[in-house]
Amino acid sequence: MRTKERTHKYTMMFIGAIVSLLWIYPFYLVFVNSIKTKSGIFKGTLGLPTEPTLENYPVALGELDFLLTFFNSVVVTGVSILIIVLFTSMAAYALSRKPGKSSTAIYFLFAICMLIPFQSIMIPLVSLFGGCGDVESNGSSDYVFRVRLKHGGISLCRCNEKYPESFR
Repeated sequence: MRTKERTHKYTMMFIGAIVSLLWIYPFYLVFVNSIKTKSGIFKGTLGLPTEPTLENYPVALGELDFLLTFFNSVVVTGVSILIIVLFTSMAAYALSRKPGKSSTAIYFLFAICMLIPFQSIMIPLVSLFGGCGDVESNGSSDYVFRVRLKHGGISLCRCNEKYPESFR
């Protein structure tokens, strides 16, 4: 019995190490390619740089306005998450407190909407909002992001029906 537990422990450690490497790999690629020259990136994306350089960082920080772009992304993501959590929890609460055929139908409608691929919703909406001007500046991409994530939030929040009434 002791060897079986030890084998299980080492197997789980091995699987954890493989998963960790798979998770870290994209970060490795980004870092390694950030210290390569443009020609070095095209010669070999996966390998280590022959001549490491830091000249890409001032370009990213200055010309591409990375810090402002990063700040805008954090603000949009933070506000979107707050709005999504607020509205999906209210909708899920209302759906779970009013049992019946109509709330079950609405719940399944939200759940079914999660099966629709993201691209089949995003591409038509971006082309629709693209006619209104710059997609990034008019808040339409943020709207699409919020609408798409509400379906999953309502489906996840409604799971409290499985708990006893005293916990709800």
